[in-house]
Amino acid sequence: APTVALSSDTGSSNSDNITNNGLVNITGLETGDKLQYSINGGTYTTIAALGGTSTSIPATSFIQGSNTISAIETDVAGNTVSSSPFIYTLDTVAPTFSSGLISTDGKTIYTFLSDGTVGSNLDSTASLAPAGSQFSITGISGVSVTAVSVSATTPNEIILTLNNSLNGATNPKLYQYTTVSPSKLVDLAGNAVASLATTSAINLSFASTSAPP
Repeated sequence: APTVALSSDTGSSNSDNITNNGLVNITGLETGDKLQYSINGGTYTTIAALGGTSTSIPATSFIQGSNTISAIETDVAGNTVSSSPFIYTLDTVAPTFSSGLISTDGKTIYTFLSDGTVGSNLDSTASLAPAGSQFSITGISGVSVTAVSVSATTPNEIILTLNNSLNGATNPKLYQYTTVSPSKLVDLAGNAVASLATTSAINLSFASTSAPP
């Protein structure tokens, strides 16, 4: 029977079917049989006579987000066998910093990431937070980032601890220098988070409570 699987399940897990490599393999076939496959309930594509025991569907055939593939194999005698529907998430979008929230005491910044429409969350297991020295804050003097951590409970949240309070800052902004090894922030598909630059600094707003929303 046809077996449908990812060519490479990228990210820290090789079994979560979340990947930035959309190439799909169909294996377990018989040479000379007919193969038909459908993507996301669309029209079946037909390979009239298989030239081997496997074939591939290129990544360009799939959309960002969830994809479902079904395959039917027909032998020369007309017998058919179907694969189980295979579902995976294609995510080639690098997450970006989208917003920043300052705690009421002004000594913590909660930054949040956006991954476009796909929504593959930050991988809190595989991510290694950048050093605090990589970040800079404008709008006030004497405030620097002393520690950075990846939240294990709130999806797509990075927590920055400050040496002094941001209370009294005027239009504070946060930016990050180019990421250097061994720091890495990655989503579940393995895409690295884009660093902040001075031209894309995020505005920081003050929270009404001391904890993130």
